[in-house]
Amino acid sequence: MYNSNGRSILSQEAIANYQIPLTMIKRRIIEEFLEENQDRYSLGELGFLENTALPKWRYVAEERIVHDEGILYHSLFDIAEELLAIRDLLETDFQEYKKRKARETEKLKNSFRYGVMQLRIFGKSKSGMKVIGREEVAGIIIGEWLYYKYNHKPNGAINKHRIDSGKVLRVKGYHTYEGLMRIHPKYEGTEDIFEALIQQKVKRAS
Repeated sequence: MYNSNGRSILSQEAIANYQIPLTMIKRRIIEEFLEENQDRYSLGELGFLENTALPKWRYVAEERIVHDEGILYHSLFDIAEELLAIRDLLETDFQEYKKRKARETEKLKNSFRYGVMQLRIFGKSKSGMKVIGREEVAGIIIGEWLYYKYNHKPNGAINKHRIDSGKVLRVKGYHTYEGLMRIHPKYEGTEDIFEALIQQKVKRAS
């Protein structure tokens, strides 16, 4: 069953009990949680939790609390308890986490390139196959392949071409979306399409 917001009744009940997705862990809901449950904590504990920055709540939810695979909801009660349990180590652990995430981000950036590829389109003729046109596709290059969205649409199917295929006239790789944009301004405003490819072909595989 679903409510008027399109959210299942079970998920609505979970949120009401402060079992929430990571994306919903925000300052407003933390303040509401602490106000409703202030009797659970000493004044010192409450002050610590109130002054703990939002990224640290999310860090604990994502990194410190063990969940069954597929569980998408995080209990603010569990997060608060873990924050209190590691309060003396929190700052050190959080800084190490930030450094690790920065390394992972850098590694991710180096695992692919943005790319634009010019392709020959072949068709049949009386004398056999011949070039009847050209096509340009843009996407991300991973190894020997350029992955792109059909018609360069966010919901388009993912296709791919080998960068050394005989159909390829030329292919150019760029380390950043901005770099691609400088040479190919027609792709302005389509960063979400490249990001969808990164999510599906790079991050999911890492």
